[in-house]
Amino acid sequence: MTTASSTATTSVSWTQQLTERTVDQFMDLMVQQRNLTTLKENWSMISSAYTNRFITRICHFSNKLVVLHLSKWHVSVQDLNDLISHSPCLLELTVRGLYITPNGAPTAASAATSTSISTSMSNETGKQHDSQEQQHPILNFRQIRRLRFHLLVLRVSPLRMECPAAQSLELSGYGNYYASALDIVTRRGHSWNCPRLQTLQYTGQVHEAEALYEYSEQGALSHILKSCVSLPHNSTGPVTSSTTKSSSSSSSSSTATTITTTHDDRDQSLNYRGLKRIALNCCFGLGMGQGKPGGLWQRALDLHWATLESIDLSYSKGIDSDVIHAIFSTCPRLKRFRGSEDTFAGTTLQNSNRVPWKCLSLERLQVRFVLETSDVFDRIGSSSCVQSKGQQQACLLYDQLAVLTHLKVLDLSGYGSVDDTQRGIPLTLNGGLDRLRGLTAMETVHVTGWQDQMDIAEAEWMAKHWPKLTNIYSLRNKDMKQWELFL
Repeated sequence: MTTASSTATTSVSWTQQLTERTVDQFMDLMVQQRNLTTLKENWSMISSAYTNRFITRICHFSNKLVVLHLSKWHVSVQDLNDLISHSPCLLELTVRGLYITPNGAPTAASAATSTSISTSMSNETGKQHDSQEQQHPILNFRQIRRLRFHLLVLRVSPLRMECPAAQSLELSGYGNYYASALDIVTRRGHSWNCPRLQTLQYTGQVHEAEALYEYSEQGALSHILKSCVSLPHNSTGPVTSSTTKSSSSSSSSSTATTITTTHDDRDQSLNYRGLKRIALNCCFGLGMGQGKPGGLWQRALDLHWATLESIDLSYSKGIDSDVIHAIFSTCPRLKRFRGSEDTFAGTTLQNSNRVPWKCLSLERLQVRFVLETSDVFDRIGSSSCVQSKGQQQACLLYDQLAVLTHLKVLDLSGYGSVDDTQRGIPLTLNGGLDRLRGLTAMETVHVTGWQDQMDIAEAEWMAKHWPKLTNIYSLRNKDMKQWELFL
């Protein structure tokens, strides 16, 4: 009846229906396999009475695990600390459903019946725990380098999360559902300390209890962003929120000067430590909060401009055009950028005093760029005016793109479902395509809405000047096979 499998006595996976006997069998197997380095279990649908028995045993079992994947754990802070201390070789921890309860509180055995606790009861629990502990409890992940939590629920008073060795942190679904009323009113969040973090991925959920103040100064993301950055002592930081809104500033020339000066400092300094990769997906209101237009994302940019190599804002909202332009103008090491659902407007390039982009190492660019000309046409009714304004915006973008000589993927259409809207710029010879002849590393280009204006001449030009080009995509035709014949 056993469905456990082992490979070279170093890896084991167990999906058998759980009973008290099989829990004991599983632990016996771990005792026998002293060299076990990988353990993955998927018991999310099993009765908590059995999983609690497993938790009790494994948290106090010395092991040599390097990779550990768990599912639906209701565990106290102390038990989780014990598990980590008994796993000195553990480098990767993944938990799909981690519910952290106060020390001494019932864990899995009572968790199944706790989901319907009323607000008054949860407030009482929080106040009682606050009176028991004067200091925040500490959850120490010690030597673990990669942490992944898919649904992390903290049913404790403000918790201090120590991740001294973590290089990668993935959060998907984060909440403090059982916080006391005092914690919510005073906006006290759980603190995070991740001094060596290089990769941060956060995927928002629609019904998160902390969603309203997740992006505040006391929110988890703010703590994480602040804890993993180290700037030179004389650093002045990147563009502030006041300079980001160049179109609303009365002194636009001083804005450009500020950006240029800070870039000089960045290029000369090698002493920065911060995030290399950040992904904030399915987040709404990234440009709100913290008392400045940029909001949470502006905070990330302020702290990590010098080290960011990859930015992914897929399916998020709240990033306006000025902030997008600031990203390209303030991140010298940026290699990959995928924008949010917000539009990068052509008028932003006109209002930015032609501040050059500094992301000269950029390899992948995916952003929803739109030439804002339709509103001019509707208001003025002059097609010639529309043409001149659109051409001006397109030329400005061509000039910015022309210096990105490492560019491999160019997608200015975004990733929306509308396939008949002109997005990006017309990749035509008449429109200025020849300005991009220096992008010899180009491998993939996306075309949306401009197909009717493109002809065999453009295909032959691409085949000649972009020798590595292998794919031409459009949202309408998905892949344009008739074009690829010329490549």
